[in-house]
Amino acid sequence: MRSSLTGSVAAGLAALLVFCAGCQTCQVCDNPGIPMVPKELKKVTLPPYVIEPPDILLIDALSVVPKPPYKIAPLDSLMIQVTGGIPDAPVNGVFNVEPEGTINLGPSYGSVFVAYLTLDEARVALEKHLREVVQLAKPRVTVALSQSRASQQIRGEHLVTQDGTVSLGLYGSVNVTDSLTVDTRVRFDKPEAAAQAAEMANAQTKQATQYVDKAEATAEGSDLHVSVVISGQKLAQLIPILVMFAAMMPGMGGN
Repeated sequence: MRSSLTGSVAAGLAALLVFCAGCQTCQVCDNPGIPMVPKELKKVTLPPYVIEPPDILLIDALSVVPKPPYKIAPLDSLMIQVTGGIPDAPVNGVFNVEPEGTINLGPSYGSVFVAYLTLDEARVALEKHLREVVQLAKPRVTVALSQSRASQQIRGEHLVTQDGTVSLGLYGSVNVTDSLTVDTRVRFDKPEAAAQAAEMANAQTKQATQYVDKAEATAEGSDLHVSVVISGQKLAQLIPILVMFAAMMPGMGGN
């Protein structure tokens, strides 16, 4: 009985060795056209991951510095010093920008709109207000940023929305996919003109929803802020139309 069992084990091992040897020389195993399954001794490198909605990204910004030139925003704090002002009402200290974008210099001076201006533009606006409204002869103003409202931390999970962007709170949105993002500003003479232009732009963009994922125009003081996002899929549909339109332009000009 023991001899029979030993012979069966030996026969089984021999059959296993023959099978393994045959597998090393068979055409199926050696065929380079058949993809090999990754194994411990045959590792493969995965391709770079492509971000797409609705992925969730873990973002941790170590240091955030506003891009120059810095534009004043509501709730900022400005260090303002006025030389040549009213003797009994000196202006020298930190002033907060109100939510509506104005800064109050006190009852003797009134308020001045400074939101969405650079620090130098705010200085010019303050000096103009002091000359024309307060009737000061030669006021000189120094403006510096004391504290920015853009001190918000960027940390934690952020959802990639359907238009391919990630919201960073006060810092706006960032495109992290293959979509096209256009973000621009246009300066008008008056806030009323910017508000009218934003209303007209939003009315026109409602007709273009089949070509864009996001189109928004907002008035920020005298600035018109326009933001347009087009996904890669819609951009591929839009490019042939733009090329055809560009090809027609020379003929249209000749007529």
